[in-house]
Amino acid sequence: MSNSPAFPCTGYSIPGDETIPTVYVPGSIGLTKRELIAAIALQGFCSLSIADTTEMNASPKSIARWSVAHADALLAELSTPEAS
Repeated sequence: MSNSPAFPCTGYSIPGDETIPTVYVPGSIGLTKRELIAAIALQGFCSLSIADTTEMNASPKSIARWSVAHADALLAELSTPEAS
């Protein structure tokens, strides 16, 4: 699930030119779900004040790691069956 495309598409073509076939190259278009969720988490961490990040002892590398960890946790939770 984490390596599947965040915005899958069936292909691309040039509008109005039917001579060019629709092409889809797996793995070459856009971000994965994991990358997208990590980027969104990173944006949230980066919106914290300097005082907050200093108090958390947050370096850019640690914030990046936390962002990926949050993405992994969300994807793991989403892949579990819903509780009845």
